[in-house]
Amino acid sequence: MIYMRKKYREDLKMLMLYILKDSEHHAYGILSELEKIIGFRPPPSIIYPLFKTLHREGLVEYVEGLRGGRHVKIYRLTDRGREFIERNRERLEEVMRHVERHKKMEELGVRRIFNVIKRLHDEIDRLDQKKQRDLKELFIKFERDVINILSEAEKNE
Repeated sequence: MIYMRKKYREDLKMLMLYILKDSEHHAYGILSELEKIIGFRPPPSIIYPLFKTLHREGLVEYVEGLRGGRHVKIYRLTDRGREFIERNRERLEEVMRHVERHKKMEELGVRRIFNVIKRLHDEIDRLDQKKQRDLKELFIKFERDVINILSEAEKNE
C-alpha cells in the first residue's frame, strides 16, 4: 500500500512537470489539467505537498501574481525541471500509457466491480452458506470469462 501511494505521488509529480513543460500555471490550472489527463481531480492533500517538493528539488519555481484579482503562485519549470523531464522521458511515457489504461478500465466500469467487492466484504457475514457458494460460482465464472476474453485477444495479435 505504501509503495502504491509513493508510486502514485511519483506519477503525479511527473505529470505536473509535464503540464508545466510548455507553459506556466497556477495551482488550480495544474489541477484542472491533471483532471483532464487522468480523469479525476487529485486531492489537495496530495498535490500541495508535491508543489513544495518540486520547488524544494529545484524542478519548478514560482512567482506571486494576480489572477482574477486574487494573489496566486504561478509555477513554471526550471532548467533543472526540463532536464529532469528529458532524462526521464521513458518514465513519462510509461506514466502516460498507465493513465490511458486506467481510463479504459474506467470506461469498462471496473470501478463498479471494486464497489461491489467492497460491499461484499462489508456484508459477507450476513450471507448464508448457499449464497456464499452462489457467489463463489459467480466469481469463478467471471474469472474464467475474463481470462477467455484476454486469451482470445492474445491469439488475435
